[in-house]
Amino acid sequence: MVTPVQIRGLNNEAASVVDGGLVVSQVPAPSSSQDILTLPYVSFLTVDGDGITEDLRVAGTLADPIDAYISAESGADIYINTISILITDSDVGGGIALNEFGGISGGLVNGMVPFFQNKGEKLAFADRPLFTNFDFVRIGTLSPHLGEDDMSYRIRAAKNALDYSYLAIWDVTRLSPYGLGLRLSANTKQRLGIEIRDDITSLSGFEILATGYRRFV
Repeated sequence: MVTPVQIRGLNNEAASVVDGGLVVSQVPAPSSSQDILTLPYVSFLTVDGDGITEDLRVAGTLADPIDAYISAESGADIYINTISILITDSDVGGGIALNEFGGISGGLVNGMVPFFQNKGEKLAFADRPLFTNFDFVRIGTLSPHLGEDDMSYRIRAAKNALDYSYLAIWDVTRLSPYGLGLRLSANTKQRLGIEIRDDITSLSGFEILATGYRRFV
């Protein structure tokens, strides 16, 4: 049953369904009639946010972690839709496995902490650090499923012919309200990053790419 109801302060009526909800229509925000510019956003996390050092193979420790991050910008909100993590190592000694980090046997000791920083406070994505290749792949709901059997989630020669890589893709829109992704608000000091608390310099490669769009304000 649909019953018309009066909206306070307006002369219009809205349709109310039997459970008290309102019948509404979804429209894009911003609407197509608004002159608001949006552009794709593609950026690597860099060491200390320097905008240059995309190679994240660093020697962090629990006492002295190293942050890699992207920062909010002036004049535009940044909406992050996906975060892709490429963990690369050589195939020496039987290859890399899901229960390692790259080819580091047993995984990391201290683990890594993905975070969102707001007003100087780091807010961790998870309730514990990430230690293994599987930890990173799992957050991406085991997608994309690359390879078969012991080659699952691995790709070959992403960096060079002798290397294997795990590619974890986190769909942030599935982890955020209304599917908008994670927003870095314009003209703030907000950051999206990862805290590296182990020595991972032995890897062949470690890089993180954030993609989404800028919405100019």
